Amino acid sequence: MNYIFRADDIKRMIEHWLATPPNGYVGVTYGRNPKELRNRPMDDDTADTLLQWMREDMPILKQLSDNDLSVAHEEVNFETKQFYIQIGEILIPIKTETSNEVIGV
Repeated sequence: MNYIFRADDIKRMIEHWLATPPNGYVGVTYGRNPKELRNRPMDDDTADTLLQWMREDMPILKQLSDNDLSVAHEEVNFETKQFYIQIGEILIPIKTETSNEVIGV
């Protein structure tokens, strides 16, 4: 039986993945620490690394093109940007694993 995923289903998967600590499940490598990327500038390579991790842990994302799944940002103030995982028109804020603090530059 094939299940058709809606954008909202994928959004919930990504939110769960972002909230799951690295190796958060015994015997499974699911979950990464976006905070690892925090001290690096969020450039194309860093964004690609994050999207690669997501595609490795959530194979359903391999079906999405780079236009459908990307990293977006907005200026919060002069020194800070808010980064998001973007699925089509849906924006999912990227937060650290230990707080509600957003990843910024």
